[in-house]
Amino acid sequence: METIKEYNLIKTDKLVLKPVREIEWEADTNNARDIVELLCFHYDLADLTVERGYCVALDHNDKILGVCLVTSGGDHRCEMHPRTVLTFLLLIGAEKFYIVHNHPSNIMEISEDDEESTYSFVEMANNLSIKMMDGLIIGKCSWISILTKEEHSYYEEEDFSA
Repeated sequence: METIKEYNLIKTDKLVLKPVREIEWEADTNNARDIVELLCFHYDLADLTVERGYCVALDHNDKILGVCLVTSGGDHRCEMHPRTVLTFLLLIGAEKFYIVHNHPSNIMEISEDDEESTYSFVEMANNLSIKMMDGLIIGKCSWISILTKEEHSYYEEEDFSA
């Protein structure tokens, strides 16, 4: 069991991270599926009626350093500002990260904006030696990886036959 901190990025005379709450979380790998489960279980991201975007920061061992709400929008769109995401990642000392947002409409299609912003984040983060693991879209019954274009059901069973 690990404790994950949720942060808000606060602008005073400078940008600072303000811890908002702590979450108890147990995951073996913190892979994309684990990140989706974290955001669905603790943030109800699959059930919201407005779009929200989160950044999940990890260290080199894939331990979650923190979660930050980076944008909140309407029912069809929210814009993630690279400055907000990269500031969070730099302040928390991340080496890897996921960008995650929901589609309240439950239309599980990767929009042109989704794809462009994801690849833009990949490029900007690479320039800072931070690895973007994936951009994930969460719907009511499934989630999709923007980088691999694969859709996954929440109800897929894992293969334990190996």
